[in-house]
Amino acid sequence: MSKKDTKKAQQADKKNQKQTQYIADNKSIDITIKWSEVEPVYQKVIKKLAKNLKLKGFRKGKVPLKVAEEKLDPNKIYNYVLQELLPQHYKEAMEEAKAKPLTEPEFQPISLNKDNDWIIKAYYAETPEIELKSYKKVVKKALKEADKNIKEVEKKQAEARKKAEKEAKEEKNDKKKADKKPAGLTDTQKKDMKVQALFSALIKELEPQVPELLLRQNTRREIQRLQQQLKQLNIKLEDYLKSRGMTEQQLASQMAMTSLNQLQGEFLLNAIAEKEKLEVKDKEVDARIDEIDNKEAQEKLRNDKYQQEYLRAVMLKQKTIEFLLEL
Repeated sequence: MSKKDTKKAQQADKKNQKQTQYIADNKSIDITIKWSEVEPVYQKVIKKLAKNLKLKGFRKGKVPLKVAEEKLDPNKIYNYVLQELLPQHYKEAMEEAKAKPLTEPEFQPISLNKDNDWIIKAYYAETPEIELKSYKKVVKKALKEADKNIKEVEKKQAEARKKAEKEAKEEKNDKKKADKKPAGLTDTQKKDMKVQALFSALIKELEPQVPELLLRQNTRREIQRLQQQLKQLNIKLEDYLKSRGMTEQQLASQMAMTSLNQLQGEFLLNAIAEKEKLEVKDKEVDARIDEIDNKEAQEKLRNDKYQQEYLRAVMLKQKTIEFLLEL
């Protein structure tokens, strides 16, 4: 392995270690389904599968259930039974535990023995607890650093512009060369630098963790979204990766890191909004809808409660960010 490859591998290991530090364990709960409830469904499934079973000496659909049970794949039987029984039992288990899962569950069979109660472990993710501590001090310090960085950037830009103006004058080029240099940072650029600075500082100081299952499912969705976009552009994934000099594993790692940062930011904003009792009232949501130029889109949004709640969540994030920027 060359020195360059070794350095890349070390950097990748360092990133993975950093990422692992921010990943929390999933929650889990054991679900027990009584055999008295399993058995009728179990027999129904065997009867259904036996209809399409072909065995020597029996006509199709006429195989005795006991014989059919011996010939059928037990995993296939279990899957069909669980598909019918598990959703309701999972829902009841979550309600009893007063859990608020953020993800679709993942199930692990513990015991699926005939004539005995079935036990299945369900894994899920919940909102992690974040200790905000003296988070305002962290934000204020980060904003001061951001202001300092903004001044340094603008100073370098001013020096570059001055140099360009001087060169343009020497070349008698009517400042055409100078005009290509930026006059300074826009308000949007300054705000972006401040927001990035405060998020980086908060994550470093508070170390918010993200449940592994949530991160994995979110990363999978992002990869699927990218694949759909590439498909629409008629670009093969392998060609896309080749153009960027990446492997599928590197893409997945990059997507995971992006998802991790995004989720950390969301959890931090939600925790701060809750602590500071920030909220978005109905009249604020209505006012934002009124700002939409397209009347058809306006009406559609007014009749879609799910989209209204999504809009409310986006507005709350924006309000929380403005609150932080004013500290």
